[in-house]
Amino acid sequence: MYIAKELCRKMALLGTFDPEMLKMPLGFIKILQLPFALIAFTTMDGWGFLLEYKCDEKVIQKAIIDRFALSSIMLPMCNGTKTNLWEHSFGGTALFYGLISLLSLIFIGLMLFVYLFNLELYATDNRLPHADCITTCILGICWVLVAISWWSATSKVLEDTTNENIVKLLNEKHFCGENSCVSGSYSHSSTLTISVLAAWGCAILFFSNIWFAYKETDWFKNRQPFPEPQMTI
Repeated sequence: MYIAKELCRKMALLGTFDPEMLKMPLGFIKILQLPFALIAFTTMDGWGFLLEYKCDEKVIQKAIIDRFALSSIMLPMCNGTKTNLWEHSFGGTALFYGLISLLSLIFIGLMLFVYLFNLELYATDNRLPHADCITTCILGICWVLVAISWWSATSKVLEDTTNENIVKLLNEKHFCGENSCVSGSYSHSSTLTISVLAAWGCAILFFSNIWFAYKETDWFKNRQPFPEPQMTI
């Protein structure tokens, strides 16, 4: 009985569940944003590959490549020392992408909670629609920047991690000493391609959401109509 009372009390604090907002564009588009932001956040961390190269017939060097700051990855050479293979780094772009994905997930979750359990508060307190509209504008702009920069970064990452380029860099930096390096390693593009598509999906959905969020604010509802032009004879 005590557990039932506590559960009822906590449900009362949440508010009344009302899915009506999900039938409207403002709520429905949040449902669409959720899987795209989730895919964007998860696919970025799914990229990586095992780099292997032969020093001779008996010794094979191995290294796991799982981050986008390629220039900071120190790889073992056949003589026992370590050095970096790539000169480029895309860690900043990846960090920006991951940060916006995480913030978007948090924002979507918070707004869905408000829509579903506190819709009356959203309708009566102008601060909530204002925060919804402003945050949506910021995230919409950020997602466009993210989509463009991430598209460019992933293209360069895939170009730098082709087998041909890896073998070329291994030999240029004499990873295998006097011998010619042989490697069959390369990164796979499927995960990065999905992350790019998810980023563009988020950019489109968040930008579209700006109009729907703006219509719920008093800025839109209290706007002054344009005066009708006067006819002159």
